[in-house]
Amino acid sequence: MRFVAKAKDFLKGLQDIQGIAGQRSINPMLSETLIETADDGITIYATDLTVSLQERVKAEVAGAGSIVVQAKKMFEIARQLPEEKVTVETIDGNWLRLSSGHAKFKIVGLPPEEFPPMPEYDPSCLSEINFSALRSAFGKIIASMCENDARKYLNGGLMELVPGEGTVFVSTDSHRLSYKVSDIGFKLEGDKPVQLIIPRKSMDEIMRLFADDETVQMGLDRRRLLFRSDRLTFLSTLIDADYPDYRAVIPKSFSFRVKVLREGLDAVLKRVSVCSDPRTHRVRFFLKPGALQLVGEDAEIGEATDEVEAEYEGDGLATLIEKQKKEREELRREGEDNVIEQEHEDRLEIDYNASFFEDALKNIETAKVVFEFSEPTSGCVLKPDEAEPTQLAIVMPMGR
Repeated sequence: MRFVAKAKDFLKGLQDIQGIAGQRSINPMLSETLIETADDGITIYATDLTVSLQERVKAEVAGAGSIVVQAKKMFEIARQLPEEKVTVETIDGNWLRLSSGHAKFKIVGLPPEEFPPMPEYDPSCLSEINFSALRSAFGKIIASMCENDARKYLNGGLMELVPGEGTVFVSTDSHRLSYKVSDIGFKLEGDKPVQLIIPRKSMDEIMRLFADDETVQMGLDRRRLLFRSDRLTFLSTLIDADYPDYRAVIPKSFSFRVKVLREGLDAVLKRVSVCSDPRTHRVRFFLKPGALQLVGEDAEIGEATDEVEAEYEGDGLATLIEKQKKEREELRREGEDNVIEQEHEDRLEIDYNASFFEDALKNIETAKVVFEFSEPTSGCVLKPDEAEPTQLAIVMPMGR
């Protein structure tokens, strides 16, 4: 095997596989990469047996062949190449030589037959999609996923393909939920919805690897999700589990709504979080007519208080304040001390994880954000300030 490629193109191909090759695998072979010549250049391939990536790199091929080499070490070498071009060739069996200017490297390799092959797939399953819309939807739900939960479905996000209605994207870690509806333009065969649970790592890699200006195709073949462009072929196995009924979690009604400036609330959250418990990120939300007050406190740090102007809609706030007052009185009769500070007596208190709220606010693009409340023990629904929002987030309250 012998080829000459632009050093920056070769580096790009090796850089792209780093998120897949050698990521905490007990199989040393999976830290390697397969470099192989093709008709119009070379391919660089890596897999962790869950995710597989093949990248095509333009090169002048003088001799066909293939070799398996250490992915990380090849990337480190490619970063140090001094010239615009690099010559790569196999020598003495399973050795690889790289030459660029006066720099020369000789790297030990392995026979390509020992490397896991690229999974086969049916190209007819692929159809062009609006990748920019897909990336945006992934970005709005990825923060709510787990990584190593025993409940497998929490380690990924749901992509539900609904004929005639677009695509629904959902994720949850059981403390919060993210939901987005988008039209990605995928042509689904049949008239029944299809649910796919995509691993979090796969979503991360898809967003990282493909560019918005690329023409990207997507397909489903033998419980594998495929993405292909002129440059890349990406395959991911799906999580084999039943996703819970997310529709049952989304409230159908609410007691009252609150509308605040998104950037203003985000700034207040960041300020008071400085003094919140670094383990729980608890922030106390006090709802009162005309304002939303936030308090962050920790016995070993101190206390921070700030507030933002708020518009309230509905009569539910007054009702819930009175209900919470009665609950406090009952606690006092039972001998409970320090039920609530005097200045907060006439306010509705609900505590939330500030980090979860900040993640939700990042994904809302309107100037104002709308909160919908039903009960202090129920989740708060966050939506963009739009007539017909296509996304929402639910953040569950923290118990006292």
